[in-house]
Amino acid sequence: MSAISIVLSLLGFVLLTLGTAVFVAAEFSLTALERSTVDANARTGGSRDRMVQRAHRTLSFQLSGAQIGISITTLITGYLAEPVIARLLAPALDAAGLPAGWVEGSALALALLIATSVSMVFGELVAQYLAVAVPLSTARVVAGPQVLFSAAFTPLIRLTNGVANWVLKRFGFEPADELSSARSPKELISLVRTSAQQGSLDQATAIL
Repeated sequence: MSAISIVLSLLGFVLLTLGTAVFVAAEFSLTALERSTVDANARTGGSRDRMVQRAHRTLSFQLSGAQIGISITTLITGYLAEPVIARLLAPALDAAGLPAGWVEGSALALALLIATSVSMVFGELVAQYLAVAVPLSTARVVAGPQVLFSAAFTPLIRLTNGVANWVLKRFGFEPADELSSARSPKELISLVRTSAQQGSLDQATAIL
């Protein structure tokens, strides 16, 4: 394996980990947002806020797309990163005095551990914590790529959703096409406050 191949593989590893982070961030940020907040920002904000609204209105579909995106990026990450990392580790293990017959297997095992750990920490945990801490700001960044990916992989998403729904029905459950659209108590309070501030609802009524 040439030096250029190693560099390109490592670069691909970084980009794919970033891709995993985008899908994880989209999944958690969109789920954390309340519909009233999304709709209010879409009315007064810019194109990114409208994209967040578009993604939020098809939340179930986008979550399925995010799961497929996470699966694809993590699988390709392992395919690209593990052989390269193992190749880089092998000389060090050989120099450490490891028996020749153990070097290749040990290098692959360590490479798998390293690649999985990096992908889990930076591609999943960091993205998850960021999305939960600042869901709206995160959604503004990742909603666009998420919507585009879901649109490109619509046939696959529909296929996987269809299979999942079929399995649920076999066990006696009726799958829902979208997540519940009922407003939560917190959303209702926010909606009443906004209406009162805008003058469309009487202050006395809002207090009640």
